Amino acid sequence: MIEGVSHLADAVREHGRPLSVAVIGRPGTGRKTMVRALRRQLSLDARVAAEHMPLSGPDLWCHVLSGPPRAADLELAGRLPADRTVVVLTKADVYGPVPDISAPVFAPGASATAARCARELGRPVTPVSALWAVAAPTGPQVALLGALADAGERVPEVAGRFTMPSGVAGPSGVTGPSEVAGPTGVSGPPGAGGGGRDDEERLRIGLLRTMDRWGVELAIRAATDGYSAAGQIEALLHTASGIRSLADVIAGRASAVAGARTRALAVAAERIAARGIERAAAETLLADLGRAG
Repeated sequence: MIEGVSHLADAVREHGRPLSVAVIGRPGTGRKTMVRALRRQLSLDARVAAEHMPLSGPDLWCHVLSGPPRAADLELAGRLPADRTVVVLTKADVYGPVPDISAPVFAPGASATAARCARELGRPVTPVSALWAVAAPTGPQVALLGALADAGERVPEVAGRFTMPSGVAGPSGVTGPSEVAGPTGVSGPPGAGGGGRDDEERLRIGLLRTMDRWGVELAIRAATDGYSAAGQIEALLHTASGIRSLADVIAGRASAVAGARTRALAVAAERIAARGIERAAAETLLADLGRAG
């Protein structure tokens, strides 16, 4: 015991802390978005892996892929502990439209790519959309989606063209296809009286940034089917993201995580006992760990 601090108690508290996840992968694979998705959907203590983080640092590693594995991914997979690693194809939404919004699953291309990744890495790979998992459409965005659905508009193959306003919605609501409401609520020609086309363009750009092409397409289809509230479309995107399926994958790593924590606690207890600090308590804990093992 030094200055009233119990080192053994600290070690025991560390052993019982919430599950920690380090998200790792090549730059540009969506690590930060994946962290947000894990925090928001699974309430995990997730963060981007620090450079040179020791393998014993986090409880669990989340290896992020954006497509078929490259040499750096293969090298990384060879270093990470297989029993404490989950691998995700985090941009599964880019492979095409969701076939059925009543039971949303990714397009076949996503599953095929995830299967290829699994073969090349020798580990299971779960397709997810971290982007959809953190989507939070606003009221004005949902109003625009409804207007697009009513107008029969879809996202073109060149998604950038979607950002060009067509006059379907004004800055504060939905208008006819050829008019945009001005700041006083009086309809006028597109762009008249308050930058209605600019507002529509910003809404369109925001939709692409937060949902990407096929997410916007999914949301328009949902609006066509009567989804009129932001919460409805948000829930649909979160379900379609596949992030919640990771809960079962992570649960399958629980035994390995528990074993790693127990080994770390035993090492800490041995060091405390060797220093003569709280020796009796440390030796009792070691005996208990031995019996539990």
